[in-house]
Amino acid sequence: MTSQNSFAKLLLKDDSLVLLDQNAIMHFFSCSEMKQERGKVYYKITAKKVKNALRVKTDFAIIGIKGTVFIVKSDEKNRAVLLQEGLVQIDSIKEEFALYKKRVNEEFNKFKTMQNDGFENFKKSQYEKVAMVKSFDLHAMNKVVFDGNKVKEDDFQTSDNKEFEYFQQLNDEI
Repeated sequence: MTSQNSFAKLLLKDDSLVLLDQNAIMHFFSCSEMKQERGKVYYKITAKKVKNALRVKTDFAIIGIKGTVFIVKSDEKNRAVLLQEGLVQIDSIKEEFALYKKRVNEEFNKFKTMQNDGFENFKKSQYEKVAMVKSFDLHAMNKVVFDGNKVKEDDFQTSDNKEFEYFQQLNDEI
C-alpha cells in the first residue's frame, strides 16, 4: 500500500517489475496471483509459461499476463488497461462485457465520401459495438477503458505514452 507522495518498486523473483504509484493498494495471494484494489500500477512482466501465467484481479476485470508491459488504472472514476508491449487476456468478473472498438480509418473515409450529410453524426459515434464477450485479448499499443460492463478499445494517444514515460522515470529514481 502506498500513500500520498509515496511509491513502491517491487522486483519479483523472476525479474518482473511492479511499480505502485501513490495511493495504490495491492495484495499478493501467490507467486502468480495478485489483486490491485486501487490506484495506478505499472507492470513489466517477464515471459511466463501459460501454466504459470500471472493474473491480476481488479474490481472490474481479471487480467491474464504472460510477458508484457502495461498499466492498470483502478479508481472510482478511471478504470483502464494500457498495453505497451505483448498481449493480455481480459476476463469479466461478472456478466459479459459490451466490447466497443474504434472504427478503422478506411471505413471512416469511405463513409464520409458516401454520406457527407451524415458526417457530423458519425463523428459523434466513433465506436461500434463488436460483441458481448466474457473474455478478450488486448494487443500492444492499445488500451481499454471500463464503464460498468461497457469496454471501449482504442489506440494509444500521446497522454498514454506519457503514462509509461512517467513510470520509466519513477523506476529510474527509485
